[in-house]
Amino acid sequence: MWRLNLTVLLLVLNSAPPAAAAEARGIEVAIFEPMAADAPGGNAGLFTGVNDFDDESLKDLQFAVHDAIELAYLFVNELKLIPAQHCYVLLAGEPAEKARTVRDHLAELRRQGAPIVTATRSEILKAFDKACRHGKEPKDLLVVGFSSHGFEEGQPFIMPSDGLRNRLSLTALPLATIEQEMQKSQAGHRLLLVDACQERVSAKDPSGAGGTPMGVPFADELKKSTGQTKLASCSPGELSYEDGAFGGVGHGIFSYAFLEALRGDAPADAQNRRSIWVSRSP
Repeated sequence: MWRLNLTVLLLVLNSAPPAAAAEARGIEVAIFEPMAADAPGGNAGLFTGVNDFDDESLKDLQFAVHDAIELAYLFVNELKLIPAQHCYVLLAGEPAEKARTVRDHLAELRRQGAPIVTATRSEILKAFDKACRHGKEPKDLLVVGFSSHGFEEGQPFIMPSDGLRNRLSLTALPLATIEQEMQKSQAGHRLLLVDACQERVSAKDPSGAGGTPMGVPFADELKKSTGQTKLASCSPGELSYEDGAFGGVGHGIFSYAFLEALRGDAPADAQNRRSIWVSRSP
């Protein structure tokens, strides 16, 4: 069994944040509390982190792998919501040498039997097939997270490790396909996290030089009603950032805020709601 201590699962706040964070963007997250030693058998997760791209024209990322590993570890070991054998971790790249905690968490997930494979397009699709088979009932949970680059070419795409920028329709993952794959699951609770839209750039480059802001088609695709709860790292015209300072190991800013909130590190208000305010510009 598992429960939420709030009536709302997850939502993005559209209201104005406090004056001290007037230029910030809020994510209000319900805190999950495990109620049993073992995760429910119908729950599953798929977490993809792509640092390294085969396409030499794409700028490699630094901390997308950290995002995927820490999200997987959180749901498997800290929240005990997803059985390790049902937690599919797809990676391109390795945790940084200094990120000992992340490296240890990856080793623990592997020891527990979590399927850990390379984040190629075919492996992601195969993992989707497996992850979606576990959910059978309205109470079951499916969580899918992507930390990578995103692009638009007629429609939005998420980049796997072997995606080619000039062959998106043939080699990348359409966002619509990701949602269609999730809809195959009979889990009653489905959550999609996208820390990718569009290109993720270093927070040390506040000008966003070399990055492409999120476009309207990407946002419109995410807004479509598909029966899934969706959270994205930015709005149209904005960039997704990553920073080596977060957590002492480096994360995408959005992913780190989500991790912090679910771990309960964000301060609670009178209604026990926890909010993380993520700066629009680093």
